[in-house]
Amino acid sequence: MMMGPFPALIPDEDSKVKGMCWKCEEPRHVANLRRYETKSYRMEYCEIIKEDGKIIENGRVFVSTLDMDYLDEGAFDLDEFKRECDYMFDFDEEEEEDC
Repeated sequence: MMMGPFPALIPDEDSKVKGMCWKCEEPRHVANLRRYETKSYRMEYCEIIKEDGKIIENGRVFVSTLDMDYLDEGAFDLDEFKRECDYMFDFDEEEEEDC
């Protein structure tokens, strides 16, 4: 599901999402991220399985809190997002960790 150009994960215990993970070393960064995501998303626990098979227990993911009427069908394409929004963000490939 999508909320405009942004992905909106819908809670589902049996679903899998391919993406990137980030290790947060500072609690204040989590607080900043929660403020950025607004009340449209909430944090939930998840299991992260990295490409090398390593499992990270108690990972976190933001899931949508919006009514389905506010969301659109669609899929998020990270590469396309990076191309279109490069001017807004500093995408440093070395800091990304494939999951």
